[in-house]
Amino acid sequence: MNRSADLRLTGWFRWIDDPGETAPREVEEGSSNPDLLARKSPAAVFYFLEILKRLDGIDAEKIQRVGAEAALTGKNGLDYASPEKNYRVPSFGEELLSGLEVMCIMFAAFQRFAPQQDLAIDLHDAYQKALALHEGRKREG
Repeated sequence: MNRSADLRLTGWFRWIDDPGETAPREVEEGSSNPDLLARKSPAAVFYFLEILKRLDGIDAEKIQRVGAEAALTGKNGLDYASPEKNYRVPSFGEELLSGLEVMCIMFAAFQRFAPQQDLAIDLHDAYQKALALHEGRKREG
């Protein structure tokens, strides 16, 4: 069967074989520059301390909402290299936040309601340091 002739496409159209489905593109998740994120660890500890204070006394459903809102805020990427406050997490009202603060909000919220979830963001050490300081402050009153 000559498809081109049947469709009267001869002379201006050429059939090519379908190579099949293309392999799905790997989606890169997590931080795009882990070394930079590691250098931001001291600032992350500071942000985590404030975030942990804010999350205290909030019910699990609201913490889940905060984590989801932070994740949606960063869905197109976050500039965590810059201290500029260009982002908003709706549960935090009109307050402007830096990209690193948004990452820390998401990370801290997920640690509360889904600690088994791997966010592919290496903020574990900074979070643990901040959590230890936070718990110590609560014990001291």
